[in-house]
Amino acid sequence: MPSPTKKNLYLSALTGTQTASLFGYSVGFIGGLIVLPSFLSHYNLSSLSPSSLAAAQARIVTFWLFGALLGVPLGMPVCSRLGRRTCLMFSAVLYVAGVVVQNINITPPRSQNLKSRPLLTSMLTGSSISEISPASERAMLMSSYQTILQLSALAGFWGAYLSNTILPDSSPLQWQVPTAIQLVPGTILLLGSLVAPETPRFLAEKGRLDEAEETLAWLRGVKGEEWRVSEEMKGIESAVLAVGRVRVGFWREVTMRSVRRRLGVGVGLMVAQNMVGLNALNYYAPVIFMSAGFTSVSASLFLTGVFGVVKLLSAIAFMFVFVKMKGNRFWLLLGSSLCGICMAILAYFVHNLPPHDQLDSTKLTLGGIISVLTVYVFAFSFSVSLGPISWNVCSE
Repeated sequence: MPSPTKKNLYLSALTGTQTASLFGYSVGFIGGLIVLPSFLSHYNLSSLSPSSLAAAQARIVTFWLFGALLGVPLGMPVCSRLGRRTCLMFSAVLYVAGVVVQNINITPPRSQNLKSRPLLTSMLTGSSISEISPASERAMLMSSYQTILQLSALAGFWGAYLSNTILPDSSPLQWQVPTAIQLVPGTILLLGSLVAPETPRFLAEKGRLDEAEETLAWLRGVKGEEWRVSEEMKGIESAVLAVGRVRVGFWREVTMRSVRRRLGVGVGLMVAQNMVGLNALNYYAPVIFMSAGFTSVSASLFLTGVFGVVKLLSAIAFMFVFVKMKGNRFWLLLGSSLCGICMAILAYFVHNLPPHDQLDSTKLTLGGIISVLTVYVFAFSFSVSLGPISWNVCSE
């Protein structure tokens, strides 16, 4: 008797986690992009004073995040009405279109705004993976989202560094190449979503039970032995029927105590994940390293690349080791506490350093070295706590 294969499950999960690649690479490369000499020259930013340049860089990142915010309300209605697969396809098309706009010399805020709109539909990826995964595989596959996000961010960090090292400052290709690389994960997601199946849970919710069972059998790799998934399918049907029996209005459901508590935990974790300070390091790491004393663009981008390596290795360690040693609560409390301590130390030392244009590039201060090390400790702490655990809890 042939044993079940998990190939289809893993390929489908890999397609879903490509939204992590979209988000991760964008997060990784934008901080390096806004300090590349060719980018500053192309958009007439190189002649600005340090304060004006910092304000312009902040506006670029702000518009990028604002674009992502606009995409949030679109995700859930599309996902609930048209399905997880359709939502992924929509995100991929919009993302690829945004990348094309970025590379035809549209001003940065507009292009970042368009491209980033589908990014936060990545929350729907968590739902998709959770719905196709068996209980025994769910924690690992959900943690893979954070790992792929960090891997993609690493590619973005090092992409900006290599572009600065290899391509001349006078060439617009120095900033256009790392920008165009975004087409790779976007295209993979688009092609993958064309062949990936809809989730069994969504199909069951729409009354397509036979199709849901066929999809579940395909995901579990038991074609010809569908009896293997009959019990799991019964569980899905029971859950869908239970939801249908107690369906109430949105605002009434939100005020229910059990829902309110779950909503509070989920929203609270995601707010904490975004407010703890990682986004500031992702988007401004090169600028922070310059402020710490590494004044050359090449050195600051290299240290940013190391920052990405630390995050990736920490995410992998959590996925395969830490999550099996202790529960989510332990790592969440420990990692979050370390993140707060690291951010306080970093703020103190960077605040007391002189502006990077007044630093001696040949002499590092103790405060600068401590600042760099603190960034790396923060990266580790976040990647074993709020980073993966927030996604896991919200999806489950």
